[in-house]
Amino acid sequence: MEVVIEKLIAAFRPGESLLSWRKLSGGHIHQSLYVSLPSGEWVIQGLNTHIFPDIQQLMKNFGLIRRHLRTKDFPYLIPEYVPWADGEMLTATIRPDQSGLIYWRIMPYFKGMKLKMAPANEADVAAAGRAIGMLSRYLSDLNPRQLGAAIPRFFDPQNWYTQFEEALKMASAERKAKATGLIRALQEGEAYAAPVKVPVRVIHGDAKIPNFLYTGQGELRVILDWDTAMPATVLDEFGYLARSLISRKAEDDPDPTGGYLNPAYLEILLKTFRETAGDALSQTESDQLIRGVKRTIWLQAVRFLADYLGGDQYYPVEYSEHNLVRAQNQFGLLMEVKHSFPD
Repeated sequence: MEVVIEKLIAAFRPGESLLSWRKLSGGHIHQSLYVSLPSGEWVIQGLNTHIFPDIQQLMKNFGLIRRHLRTKDFPYLIPEYVPWADGEMLTATIRPDQSGLIYWRIMPYFKGMKLKMAPANEADVAAAGRAIGMLSRYLSDLNPRQLGAAIPRFFDPQNWYTQFEEALKMASAERKAKATGLIRALQEGEAYAAPVKVPVRVIHGDAKIPNFLYTGQGELRVILDWDTAMPATVLDEFGYLARSLISRKAEDDPDPTGGYLNPAYLEILLKTFRETAGDALSQTESDQLIRGVKRTIWLQAVRFLADYLGGDQYYPVEYSEHNLVRAQNQFGLLMEVKHSFPD
């Protein structure tokens, strides 16, 4: 890996020497590296083109959003990608298996900021609700037609449900047998794949606590990882946010017993998100936020289970039932949300 990093440094700051580097954790999809150079500290990201086939659209979307938020003095920090030595925003290296190219981008490292993988308390939850509610307000006047889909049909539940059905047809008998009850339960929730009658707007698309950075005093200051920012609905935005915050358990907790939902956290999220989004939310959107949470959790269970049935092609796994456990946990969380927040 260090050979690749040296090549990247030469493409960024010719003549500078690498002082230190380390891998950064926190994401399933891209590889992120911290590098220290005499000129400063940087984060270099290798973009996953299997998941994001249109890297140029991804970068264009973020550029439009960043300019829009900057003109409106958005009160949170967001990344600022900088050009390589040749003036381009992306550079490429050959994959280790010679199967194609890896595209890389670079941004300044947010020094002194801290990452959290889960909320420590109610204040963390409230801060997240305020930040993404504020973001929804600031993006409400950005025309979604100006952006494209970095991943086609990413926010289309029917697309993911169709992939789930296809994976089920091709799955091994062993994996289908282990997931029989969950398969049936998720099929009974197919109504969540139906279109929703709310406006399409520009959203962050992956608002979750590992995509925020905090000051040493615990203040949420930075919103990261805008790669799924594209046209979708506020139900998708709030659903993804809530899913990352309201569970008492880790996404892959192997304990199958209950106790998934922290209902107080969901109440806090609803309150703070609605307050800061304000009249940028229609009454219909506000009324359907809980529906969005249920739909997002159901959809994530479908995606985890489809990946399990399909042989673990999307999410990295550490053991053979890893994605099955993830899917079971999402379904457990969904059942508790439905019980505590009935339609």
